[in-house]
Amino acid sequence: MTTDRAISTMPTSMPADLRRKVRIILMAGFLLVAAAALADLDRFFANWLVLFVFLLTTGMGTLFLVALEYTVNAHWSVPFRRICEHLTGLVPLSLLLVVPVLLGLYRLYEWTHVDVVAADPVLTAKAPYLNIPFFAVRLTVYFLVWLLFYRLFNNLSQQQDFTGDERQTRRGIKLGPPFMILFAFTMSFAAIETTIGDMAQRAKDKKLLPDELAGGTFTITNGGIFGSLLST
Repeated sequence: MTTDRAISTMPTSMPADLRRKVRIILMAGFLLVAAAALADLDRFFANWLVLFVFLLTTGMGTLFLVALEYTVNAHWSVPFRRICEHLTGLVPLSLLLVVPVLLGLYRLYEWTHVDVVAADPVLTAKAPYLNIPFFAVRLTVYFLVWLLFYRLFNNLSQQQDFTGDERQTRRGIKLGPPFMILFAFTMSFAAIETTIGDMAQRAKDKKLLPDELAGGTFTITNGGIFGSLLST
């Protein structure tokens, strides 16, 4: 005996009990964040930077996997492609998480200190590149590229779910290669500017602790720092 039932692709609302629990968890999280900022603002911004980088690389890594699947026209990965697409939702979330990073630039990076830059010939030479306005402009460009392809790839899937049009897959195949090239450049520069540059400066000042290097790797591949996350 067989029964034909239509599978709904419409989103369902979150149960009321679950919504209440989520609100409680969020409120507790906000209180803990506020307490951390009041206790040690320097450490708060440093930890927030780690959180931002971790969630951004997770979202961008899954977006890279979606693009890779389209580029090679993989069929075996289609069943779990939606999982990756859901995880790419961390990309727009990272746009909100970067705001505290921008607010804490003075506490995170020595090149934001005018007196430090004036006393260091190396930082003085890099001042046209390492300055707050240009840093903000570069981050804006990176996010515009990331958010554009995030919307393009997710829209393709949503349209194919509702229409069953296989042309959406062919469009994804065309979008994959240009995104992967842009991914390699933007993620590499973003990683160097937000994390590696700071570690290099502290290593130069002999302030880098051995624990900060434990379990870490550095990759120069088209997988970018997402490859580092998988390998550590």
